[in-house]
Amino acid sequence: MSDLTNPDWWFFCYSPMLLFSSALVIGWHRWTSKDSLKRLSPMFLFLFLGGLIRFTDNSEYSFLYFSIAYFSACWLFIANRDYPAIAIFALGGVLNSLAALFNNGKMPVIDETTVTFLHQPMTADTKIWWLCDWIVSHLEFFVLSPGDLLLILGSALFFTRELLIWLKNRRAIKI
Repeated sequence: MSDLTNPDWWFFCYSPMLLFSSALVIGWHRWTSKDSLKRLSPMFLFLFLGGLIRFTDNSEYSFLYFSIAYFSACWLFIANRDYPAIAIFALGGVLNSLAALFNNGKMPVIDETTVTFLHQPMTADTKIWWLCDWIVSHLEFFVLSPGDLLLILGSALFFTRELLIWLKNRRAIKI
């Protein structure tokens, strides 16, 4: 089944980005400074360039996709070392990109039914397999990597932090 036609895949794959984006919207007044936009620009670069490549659904571009992801995630991590949630999120992106780049630009996955144009089946020749998609979820179409778990954790922490700050500020304004 193609990842582009499976709505469940889209939701679970992009839920970290949705949480991250929601947190930015909630805390927009604090994230609109020039310094903050500079900190987040690698994420927007990846979303734009990575999104263009992803929608081609062409395996010839998978190495380019993960190269851009690696560059963007490293930049995001370095620019946000003092923000733990964003740093965790970026570290997840770095780990995922490394796993793919060490395996010819495709993320090895243990479950062959979840292979897309950015993935390949895991074999005995798979390098750094512990960073690849090997954590099987209860959902039959979804396999995670340690990097995916960090992406989800970082997004959830960032969203929770921004939501709590927003609620605190909202309560302070009403008093």
